[in-house]
Amino acid sequence: MGFWSRIKRIFSTNVNAALDAVEDKEAALDQLVKDMAGEHRKTKGMLAELIVHQKKLERDAAKHRQNAENYHRKAKAILSDDDESNDYLAREALARKKDEEKVSAQYGAAAKQQGDHIAKLKHNITSMERKISTAKRKKQILMAKKKTAETQMKIAASTSHT
Repeated sequence: MGFWSRIKRIFSTNVNAALDAVEDKEAALDQLVKDMAGEHRKTKGMLAELIVHQKKLERDAAKHRQNAENYHRKAKAILSDDDESNDYLAREALARKKDEEKVSAQYGAAAKQQGDHIAKLKHNITSMERKISTAKRKKQILMAKKKTAETQMKIAASTSHT
């Protein structure tokens, strides 16, 4: 066996092993990027749902706050006519006002908690986007290494024939 054929065989073996390793990593990175992109889409969908739900909670809190203000106005109107027989109605209106304020506060607290979840999810989405970009860059680097190895193999094959 000639010196050059041995060198060619060693070189080919090493390049083939490198190509095999790159192809395995490339397939794994392809799948990883696809999986991450799928999770990214799902997470963005969940974010949209959370935002819609938060807006509903905020609207409900505002509606109950408005109801409380209406009951307060009714109580004032009832008391302003100086008819003591209507005191019961004023107390009832103030009790309903208090109930509406409690409900409004509960909706407000839920909306704030939802806002905290949304902020956390937005942060996680940003982190996901960075990880996806990193995986795509690694894939591009592996593809470049693969092309380099293929080129080296072609060069080795063409120089061994001469």
